[in-house]
Amino acid sequence: MKAKFLFLINYYNDVDHTAPLILEFLERGYNVGVTCLTQFNLHKDIRIRNFTKFKNFSIHPLRHLPRNTGLSNKNTGNISLFGKIWRETFFNVIWAALFLKRWGFKAIIFTWGRPMAKGLQRRVFQAATHLGLPTICIPHGQNIYINYDVNTDICDIHRSSGRWPDFSDRNHFTQYIVQTERHRQQHIDWGMDPEKVSAWGSLRFDPNWVHKNLDYYTQELFPMMRENSNLLRIVFFLPHWRYNVDADNTLNLLKAILARRDGYLIIKGHTRG
Repeated sequence: MKAKFLFLINYYNDVDHTAPLILEFLERGYNVGVTCLTQFNLHKDIRIRNFTKFKNFSIHPLRHLPRNTGLSNKNTGNISLFGKIWRETFFNVIWAALFLKRWGFKAIIFTWGRPMAKGLQRRVFQAATHLGLPTICIPHGQNIYINYDVNTDICDIHRSSGRWPDFSDRNHFTQYIVQTERHRQQHIDWGMDPEKVSAWGSLRFDPNWVHKNLDYYTQELFPMMRENSNLLRIVFFLPHWRYNVDADNTLNLLKAILARRDGYLIIKGHTRG
């Protein structure tokens, strides 16, 4: 039997980043399990729905797990005091170890975040470490900029302390995978061990995945675009507003595009606003 991998998902952007790797594993015959740590609905995601057609893919709903109500790692939402007590009491490291052994996972794939962050992720990480299972982090959100002060939060940290964020706790992962050598150097500058962080590129740009992803969305989301095939098709990817973006001029540009009568505009909102 081939190895089984567990992916811990928080939000849409985690699915967007890990989906190419999940598909690669599935097509190679590996077993893949996915569980979501927030209230993000995996079953509504187009990629996940297509993955459920594979017999070697499974979703672990963990129905009794209290979940964050937020929309992103920045705005995680709230859990009631009772929910926190329930989670820490019943979904503890012993439960996590039994869960990993029960389903036979051989490696755990994490997305963005610290290995010892609050909640179930910490318990799964602790259990995996105790069981000697590899813990691989493939964080989403690796930006395209060459400077480090890419958003207001990082600017505030550097302005107040004179230092960049401390990523040294990420060294507890078995391996931390980023997209480019520039991102690797950034993480080293922010406290990561050069032996722990590797630059392997991004599967989002794998030709096989690009065609698969296009097929998924063409089938379900673009019927109106096909009906207006005679128009100029324009796809506009909205930025993350707090990433030093001129919001007013961005909106003015969208208004100018909408004023044209020869185009069909599709706006892709940023998952974190």
